[in-house]
Amino acid sequence: MSHVDAISARLSLRPPQHDSLEILSRVAELISLEKGSDSAADAKILCEPKRSSEMDDEIVRLKSAAAIEWCRYATEHERRNQGKPWRYALIPNDAITSTATLLGLLNQFAAP
Repeated sequence: MSHVDAISARLSLRPPQHDSLEILSRVAELISLEKGSDSAADAKILCEPKRSSEMDDEIVRLKSAAAIEWCRYATEHERRNQGKPWRYALIPNDAITSTATLLGLLNQFAAP
Protein backbone atom coordinates (compact mmCIF):
# COMPACT_ATOMS: atom_id res chain seq x y z
CA MET A 1 0.00 0.00 0.00
CA SER A 2 1.42 3.38 -1.00
CA HIS A 3 1.66 6.25 1.48
CA VAL A 4 -1.09 8.06 -0.48
CA ASP A 5 -3.39 5.04 -0.20
CA ALA A 6 -2.63 4.71 3.52
CA ILE A 7 -3.39 8.38 4.18
CA SER A 8 -6.49 8.22 2.01
CA ALA A 9 -7.81 5.18 3.87
CA ARG A 10 -7.08 6.69 7.27
CA LEU A 11 -8.90 9.91 6.38
CA SER A 12 -11.69 8.13 4.48
CA LEU A 13 -11.11 10.29 1.42
CA ARG A 14 -13.51 10.16 -1.52
CA PRO A 15 -12.08 9.51 -5.01
CA PRO A 16 -11.69 13.21 -6.02
CA GLN A 17 -9.88 13.95 -2.76
CA HIS A 18 -7.70 10.86 -3.18
CA ASP A 19 -6.80 11.99 -6.71
CA SER A 20 -5.87 15.45 -5.42
CA LEU A 21 -3.67 13.87 -2.74
CA GLU A 22 -1.93 11.79 -5.41
CA ILE A 23 -1.28 14.93 -7.48
CA LEU A 24 0.05 16.77 -4.44
CA SER A 25 2.33 13.85 -3.62
CA ARG A 26 3.63 13.78 -7.19
CA VAL A 27 4.25 17.54 -7.18
CA ALA A 28 6.11 17.25 -3.87
CA GLU A 29 8.32 14.52 -5.30
CA LEU A 30 9.06 16.56 -8.43
CA ILE A 31 9.90 19.65 -6.43
CA SER A 32 12.34 17.77 -4.22
CA LEU A 33 13.98 16.16 -7.27
CA GLU A 34 14.25 19.39 -9.26
CA LYS A 35 14.62 21.94 -6.49
CA GLY A 36 17.79 23.43 -7.92
CA SER A 37 16.24 24.02 -11.33
CA ASP A 38 12.69 24.98 -10.33
CA SER A 39 12.18 28.72 -9.96
CA ALA A 40 9.10 27.95 -7.87
CA ALA A 41 11.50 26.84 -5.12
CA ASP A 42 12.77 30.42 -4.91
CA ALA A 43 9.42 31.66 -3.59
CA LYS A 44 6.76 30.91 -1.03
CA ILE A 45 3.61 30.01 -2.88
CA LEU A 46 -0.06 30.55 -2.06
CA CYS A 47 -2.14 28.44 -4.47
CA GLU A 48 -5.91 28.67 -4.41
CA PRO A 49 -7.72 26.08 -6.50
CA LYS A 50 -11.26 27.06 -7.46
CA ARG A 51 -13.99 25.40 -9.44
CA SER A 52 -13.70 26.65 -13.03
CA SER A 53 -17.28 27.89 -12.98
CA GLU A 54 -16.43 30.17 -10.03
CA MET A 55 -13.35 31.84 -11.52
CA ASP A 56 -15.25 34.97 -12.62
CA ASP A 57 -17.37 35.21 -9.47
CA GLU A 58 -17.15 38.65 -7.85
CA ILE A 59 -16.38 37.26 -4.38
CA VAL A 60 -13.62 35.05 -5.79
CA ARG A 61 -12.09 38.03 -7.61
CA LEU A 62 -12.23 40.18 -4.45
CA LYS A 63 -10.60 37.45 -2.37
CA SER A 64 -7.98 36.99 -5.07
CA ALA A 65 -7.21 40.73 -5.03
CA ALA A 66 -6.86 40.58 -1.24
CA ALA A 67 -4.52 37.58 -1.48
CA ILE A 68 -2.38 39.37 -4.07
CA GLU A 69 -2.13 42.39 -1.78
CA TRP A 70 -1.28 40.15 1.19
CA CYS A 71 1.49 38.50 -0.85
CA ARG A 72 2.87 41.94 -1.73
CA TYR A 73 3.10 42.92 1.95
CA ALA A 74 4.45 39.50 2.95
CA THR A 75 7.12 39.77 0.24
CA GLU A 76 8.18 43.20 1.52
CA HIS A 77 8.53 41.74 5.01
CA GLU A 78 10.45 38.70 3.73
CA ARG A 79 12.87 40.85 1.73
CA ARG A 80 13.63 42.98 4.80
CA ASN A 81 14.44 39.74 6.62
CA GLN A 82 16.37 37.91 3.87
CA GLY A 83 13.39 35.69 3.10
CA LYS A 84 11.79 34.51 -0.10
CA PRO A 85 9.12 36.43 -2.03
CA TRP A 86 5.50 35.26 -2.02
CA ARG A 87 3.58 34.30 -5.19
CA TYR A 88 -0.18 33.85 -5.50
CA ALA A 89 -1.98 31.73 -8.07
CA LEU A 90 -5.72 31.32 -8.53
CA ILE A 91 -5.95 27.99 -10.35
CA PRO A 92 -9.06 26.52 -11.98
CA ASN A 93 -9.60 22.99 -10.71
CA ASP A 94 -9.66 21.47 -14.17
CA ALA A 95 -6.10 22.74 -14.81
CA ILE A 96 -4.80 20.54 -11.98
CA THR A 97 -4.13 17.26 -13.72
CA SER A 98 -1.78 14.34 -13.24
CA THR A 99 0.57 15.86 -15.83
CA ALA A 100 0.49 19.44 -14.49
CA THR A 101 3.57 20.70 -12.68
CA LEU A 102 3.67 23.37 -10.02
CA LEU A 103 5.97 25.50 -12.13
CA GLY A 104 3.68 25.13 -15.16
CA LEU A 105 0.62 26.10 -13.11
CA LEU A 106 2.44 29.10 -11.68
CA ASN A 107 3.60 30.22 -15.12
CA GLN A 108 0.04 30.05 -16.37
CA PHE A 109 -1.97 31.33 -13.39
CA ALA A 110 0.26 33.26 -10.94
CA ALA A 111 -0.46 36.93 -10.42
CA PRO A 112 2.21 39.24 -11.86
